[in-house]
Amino acid sequence: MEAEESTKDSRLAREFILALPVELDESRWQDILTEYIRDSFVSDGMCADVSIHCDNEGHNPHAHLMVTVRPLDEHGGWQYKTKKEYLCVRDGAEQGFTAEEYAAAKALGWEKQYLFQVGKKKEYMTMEAGLAGGYKRTDKHPKSTKYGRQNPISARWNSEEQLLVWREQWAIVVNKYLEQEGFAERIDHRSFA
Repeated sequence: MEAEESTKDSRLAREFILALPVELDESRWQDILTEYIRDSFVSDGMCADVSIHCDNEGHNPHAHLMVTVRPLDEHGGWQYKTKKEYLCVRDGAEQGFTAEEYAAAKALGWEKQYLFQVGKKKEYMTMEAGLAGGYKRTDKHPKSTKYGRQNPISARWNSEEQLLVWREQWAIVVNKYLEQEGFAERIDHRSFA
């Protein structure tokens, strides 16, 4: 996956630290983690890596879980997280198009905008308008959205709602194993707030 990441600030994985119930032994921790990871992450197209940690006296058992931030496609290749989205104009309206969408948009009259020097200020305009006005283009890159268009799967994975789902799923799985082993203790994914 690292080969797919080209920027210096790329995020390669998402990390979770999961508190493991002290009431259960390591084999049950492995069962809990296997079920949770399979049902919550792997079934949704993520790859996962997990390791279990405890301090020297067996206190504070927890697991470090790393999951991918890029979805896999149907051929096992990495999908995009975001795509460049160009802000194009037509009849005074502005709309974003990815590079793949732009060919069809261009045929419908949408044009990319470029930055031109107009007197002492810079303005975005179409290439045709800039050249017709005799302005000098100051940047070779067309106007684009700040963050691009996010992959809908990545967008869902990055949402606060999804984080709450993962927290709730963790509580459900742990509580199921605590009940199976005859313990009355339960965990709750909700905060005190």
